[in-house]
Amino acid sequence: MQGRRSEYILGLLYACLIAGIMQCLCNHSVQELLVPLLFCPSRQCDVNFLIPKAALMCLVLLFSSLCLSHAVQVSAVEVHTPEEMFVENGTDAKLPCTFTSVEVISSAASVSWSFQPEGAATRISFFYYSNGKSYPGKDIPFKDRITWAGDLNKKDASITISNMQFRDNGTYICDVKNPPDIVVKPGEIRVRVVEKGPSHLRAVRSLRGTAQRQDQQVRVCGLRRHPEELRSSAFQRTTHIQTGIA
Repeated sequence: MQGRRSEYILGLLYACLIAGIMQCLCNHSVQELLVPLLFCPSRQCDVNFLIPKAALMCLVLLFSSLCLSHAVQVSAVEVHTPEEMFVENGTDAKLPCTFTSVEVISSAASVSWSFQPEGAATRISFFYYSNGKSYPGKDIPFKDRITWAGDLNKKDASITISNMQFRDNGTYICDVKNPPDIVVKPGEIRVRVVEKGPSHLRAVRSLRGTAQRQDQQVRVCGLRRHPEELRSSAFQRTTHIQTGIA
């Protein structure tokens, strides 16, 4: 409703602007207004010329500012997801996805999830949510294991997949649209399903410790040589490990 009201007001302003320009051009031709300004500077002191010239310039500036403000208002949804997740085989995995939007969340907002299996080149759409209703895909590897776990009013588009299997390895893509914010760069999560058990816990601890040591080494090297490289380090990425360990 707020967007429609803004468009209505903007339309009225455009109509008034066009009417003012047409009236000015009817009384004074473009040649009469512009040529003296360019070639007869002394004419600028003529009151009969100065008033319509100023009116035309104001109208042109107003039109430009309105066009610019209308263009600036165009925005996009920003989707936020972790880059990588480790999930134990046979457990439930919540795939977190949040978003930001300058527009009020309406009934037209929607969420779609797709899946690209490990080593595959194509994506499979497997879940759609809109207006309080979920629409899981039919021919998908994890049919009947998907649950909506988000809240659009809180800008949360997360889902949960129960009983994760090794065949569920791959990349999960979260896409959110909130009209008129429909320009979106989807969030992508690379999910790795690993063996459940003590050996896996040791591997996860080792992996986490290695990542921390590498991150510390990068920080030290960055401080000694080029601190600006620290901000773009490949180690600065978010990884979620759903194992239940501290």
